[in-house]
Amino acid sequence: MKSQSCHPKVIFLLLGDLNARVSNHLDFISDENNIHDDLLNLLPDDYLGDSHIYRNSLDKVLNPHGKQLIDLCIASRLRILNGRFVGDLFGNVTCYKHNGSSTVDYALSDMDLMSSIEYFYIGEPTYLSDHVPISVILKCNICHTEHKSHKNFTQIGVKYRWENTSRDKMIEVLGENFIKQQIRDFEDSQFEQTFSGIDKATSDIKNIFESLANKSCKIVRYKKVKQKILNRKPWVDHEVRDLKKTIKAIGAKLRREPFNLELKCNFLHMLKNLKN
Repeated sequence: MKSQSCHPKVIFLLLGDLNARVSNHLDFISDENNIHDDLLNLLPDDYLGDSHIYRNSLDKVLNPHGKQLIDLCIASRLRILNGRFVGDLFGNVTCYKHNGSSTVDYALSDMDLMSSIEYFYIGEPTYLSDHVPISVILKCNICHTEHKSHKNFTQIGVKYRWENTSRDKMIEVLGENFIKQQIRDFEDSQFEQTFSGIDKATSDIKNIFESLANKSCKIVRYKKVKQKILNRKPWVDHEVRDLKKTIKAIGAKLRREPFNLELKCNFLHMLKNLKN
């Protein structure tokens, strides 16, 4: 994968569980400025050197997948956001398991996008997963245009259902004098070519259709749908709610002390109780 050569107009931002532990190893070429002058002539004219932006990591382990990720970043000019930006300056842990805590969830950004990164954050452990959420805030030049509508729309209170007898009823109603008069009045009206004139014409023809439908179709009125209340045992809800609060509180402490074995065991024990 080479983001610059294969897709010159594409900027990458990748987030997720990469199952890689990279410690604080460099994801760029550190001694690039020491290239001999004779070798510089071999580089293309549009070659861009790496920017030296160092990062931190609380996880000091480098595994085989981590080496592959580092090689990918160097080859593709992708940079790891973990431990580099406000919100995660220390490179916090992202995964808590019985066999240890580690950083395996990353955000990778194209070098061209780095100046638009405003904030990177690693969240607290929760009951939802043994991985914590990660988030990125970008600086974007977006103009919001607010369209205000001055029209007052009337909510439809009924609907009409066409039945087997509706055809004959419709023919009968069309022969009645009051319907004929409504249609004649509509045809004889001179509507202004303005918004108010269009509204008046729309209202008049709507009244004709409603008169026809009221006498020929079955009227079905809308009913407010009541939200079904689940019949839960109060003590069960209380217990689960309290357990979630406890897990959240321990998760906040664990984020500050990711290698505290007692805290981690307590957190994972609470998760197990919640699932059971």
